[in-house]
Amino acid sequence: MGGARAGLVAPDEKAFRFLKGRPMSPKGETWDAAMRYMGTLRSDDGAHFDHEIGWMRQTAAIVTWAPRPKTWCRLTGVVPDPADCR
Repeated sequence: MGGARAGLVAPDEKAFRFLKGRPMSPKGETWDAAMRYMGTLRSDDGAHFDHEIGWMRQTAAIVTWAPRPKTWCRLTGVVPDPADCR
């Protein structure tokens, strides 16, 4: 786990294709405005990062549940039966 509670990843064309037409996505002119805005979500020019880590391609996707970050498993794993989690 990365340990962050929230983060922002700049959207790309793949993200836009995924979002377009979804039930909760904006439609029509509102979608166009949202696309223009999402296209602005980038790091500031000249932004300095103390450290950059490029590990996502090597890391398996995970699924979390419950209110605690320690309750997770790999997407290819098995989510426990709630009855067994006492």
